[in-house]
Amino acid sequence: DFQGYHKLISMVSVNNKLLLGFCISPEKDQDMKDIYSLLVDRIEYKNLTYFRVKSGMVQQLAPVMKDTVIEIFLQLYKVQSEYGMDDPKSIKRKNMTDQMIHLIGTRFENTFGEFYYRIVIMDFIPSKNSMIVRSTVLLDPHHDNLYHASNIWQSLVGFIKLGPFPLLPENIHIMNTFMVQKEFSKYLEDRSYKRPLSEEFADNPLIIITIPSFIVVAVVIISVMMVLKCIHMCTEEKRGRWEQLE
Repeated sequence: DFQGYHKLISMVSVNNKLLLGFCISPEKDQDMKDIYSLLVDRIEYKNLTYFRVKSGMVQQLAPVMKDTVIEIFLQLYKVQSEYGMDDPKSIKRKNMTDQMIHLIGTRFENTFGEFYYRIVIMDFIPSKNSMIVRSTVLLDPHHDNLYHASNIWQSLVGFIKLGPFPLLPENIHIMNTFMVQKEFSKYLEDRSYKRPLSEEFADNPLIIITIPSFIVVAVVIISVMMVLKCIHMCTEEKRGRWEQLE
């Protein structure tokens, strides 16, 4: 059923769900639609009425460099997924994202220092009496990254506090990852301290041309004015001295 770039490379059972992994061309968005349609057709053809292919379960993945990306799952107990949390543009989700970037990112920055680049909050997953925060962290490549990242979440008292959220060991899962969702891959490949712009700003001429140009011109004008003022003050001072001598 999967010829050419439609190759089934993995099959994983998670609770009552079956996750299928395919090797496809990342440049062809149509491939994902073809796979989705093919799965639906095969389920109907085989009369597998107990299977359902849900919209949104099919995702494109992109590779990242080995030993650079750590994936973290944190289960926030007694935190309910409120209305709007499934919308990336909602205020509630943006506020929660900012809070997690600060709380999780600060821990990694304190441990890894300049070898820490950025954190990406990938998803908020509703769970029973809790919410799971899925995030990824970009670090300098090193085979001990996972070890040090795991130590961040250990405590002698048996639990840690992530801001207002208590976390037990069973609420934390950390692992190395080699594949990430395609839409996040550009943030997890660029190991520079200049944060990549999001898509809504990346092509905006006001952000990438007008404002930087205005700042440069303003700095030049202010610098010239300060130099001229210094020259004027020096000239006036010399003139005053000559007048005193006369």
